[in-house]
Amino acid sequence: MKDLLANPIWHSLLTRHSDLALGNHFAKRYPEAIGPLSGMPEQSMECWEALKAILPSGDHCVLFLEEPADPDVG
Repeated sequence: MKDLLANPIWHSLLTRHSDLALGNHFAKRYPEAIGPLSGMPEQSMECWEALKAILPSGDHCVLFLEEPADPDVG
């Protein structure tokens, strides 16, 4: 259970809310009409690039991370 709570948005988009999820196995987000909540399995270059690709131009996202965000990973 602790692992699920360490990355709650990601796990919600993989399971209970998978029918709402936009994205792929590197990054997912809720539709804009729901809000900016987004998730990714880890902070890697591939995940940050995938997240950027699913965000509308000029939009923002909200992530719940165990460590400070580091979009320059890689």
